[in-house]
Amino acid sequence: MNIWVKYGALILASYLWGSICWGVILSLSFKHEDIRGRDNPGLSGSVRQYGWMYGLTVGLLDVMKGYLLSLFLRSIAVPAWVLIAAFTAVIIGHNWPIFFQFRGGGGIATTLGILIHGYFPAILWALPFAAVAGVVWKLVPP
Repeated sequence: MNIWVKYGALILASYLWGSICWGVILSLSFKHEDIRGRDNPGLSGSVRQYGWMYGLTVGLLDVMKGYLLSLFLRSIAVPAWVLIAAFTAVIIGHNWPIFFQFRGGGGIATTLGILIHGYFPAILWALPFAAVAGVVWKLVPP
């Protein structure tokens, strides 16, 4: 198989994997409504609409989306440009999911999942600042 087709399919699959919007899936499954009618379907919107346990579940699933992709791509040893393109594609898929009319989350949790696998010390350094910023700018309730 041509290497460009192989890498292109991998990047497209990354976008489609990112397009699985857990906030929408869980709100339709358990709350019988589409969260996008009320808020953003990511972690912070889920916390605002349905509470911390629901929001953290959505957030964890979105983090795992990025983490599992990072784990998979690093296990098959693709070139650095493919890593960058696939990571960008999964975040774009999360933000603008093809399966949900291009209305998705903000991409923070999926990005966090990617960074946890490859750059864990950076996460430990940045997380306290992000938590304070989220409360200060009222992105999530305290």
